[in-house]
Amino acid sequence: GTILLSEEWSEKLQSKGGVVGGLAGLLSGKSEGRVKLPLTIGGTITSPKVSLDFSAMAKDAGETLLKDKAEGLLNGLFKKKKK
Repeated sequence: GTILLSEEWSEKLQSKGGVVGGLAGLLSGKSEGRVKLPLTIGGTITSPKVSLDFSAMAKDAGETLLKDKAEGLLNGLFKKKKK
């Protein structure tokens, strides 16, 4: 599953420097700016276990980086020339 952090918590994570802030920025949606954390849920009814899904985080972060890089390259190719 995925948990969508509140705007307040998302801003707190994104304002931190280093790896945490960078990862929070990659996991946030461009339009809403809120951080989406992928979770795995396991265990039993009497002893549930919830943890971050690091493989989904890596996939999401990689897709975001790839999309941003592709958009930048396309914008550079089709940049309007100034007269």
